Amino acid sequence: MHAIEASHLNKFAQALFREYKKVDAICLHAVRIEGDGLTFPLLRTEFSEDYLLSLPDSAEAWKASLSSQTLEKIRYHYRRSCRKQPDLSFRQIEGSDMSDTQFDRILQFSQARFRAKASHSI
Repeated sequence: MHAIEASHLNKFAQALFREYKKVDAICLHAVRIEGDGLTFPLLRTEFSEDYLLSLPDSAEAWKASLSSQTLEKIRYHYRRSCRKQPDLSFRQIEGSDMSDTQFDRILQFSQARFRAKASHSI
């Protein structure tokens, strides 16, 4: 989720509406507007992709919170992936141990998955 100052959004909207007369709305996803003073009407709706979830303190606690059906699906996909790619390996990276490059790569995988489903990614 990204934060944007209301004053910056006002300037952006004013410039956009001034330059492109046919534009009558701006749609932003996963954006939190900070401050007061929006000069344009605002319609706010939540999308499931926009929810922030609090994660457990450890991977073990997270795994323990999963249903048996979800755990079975994970095992199924792991075994299937290993059959398709025998030299495949997995490792767990937590929080600050993850580099920006690794995070960006995961985001790219997620966006590719959304594109394959003909959906929109963040």
